[in-house]
Amino acid sequence: MVSGQFSSNSRSISKRVGIAEARNKKVAEPTQLVPIQPEPRLVVIERVEKWRPLVAKYFEADQIDNALKIMNAESGGNPKAHNLNHQTRDNSYGLFQINLYGGLAKSRPQGWQLLDPEFNVKYAAELQGKQSWKIWSTHKVLE
Repeated sequence: MVSGQFSSNSRSISKRVGIAEARNKKVAEPTQLVPIQPEPRLVVIERVEKWRPLVAKYFEADQIDNALKIMNAESGGNPKAHNLNHQTRDNSYGLFQINLYGGLAKSRPQGWQLLDPEFNVKYAAELQGKQSWKIWSTHKVLE
């Protein structure tokens, strides 16, 4: 870049440095401008993070973070979560909110089994391995 020309990004950084100068009255001249890296879009909360060892036991290594994001969106890490809502065709249980509504109940475990955290995580890993994350309505948190 030719001296005296600034990109719009350089101007905004220069303005920020100017504000700091005015406040502190002594700011060292920057030798290099470093772009700021964006924060990750979704931070897995502590209630879900405690399930990481169990999730790691059943999910492929490259799917562990995705599993925790889905769990966060589905149950917030509550292993006893149960959602019964006929309007949304939901009868979902446990950490991954496995749905047993209507005909799904015939091919899936019983609700009381899905309230067991280890059973729920293991079953969710099996479903994800066979069908992908798209069977969860919350899969958009992974995009």
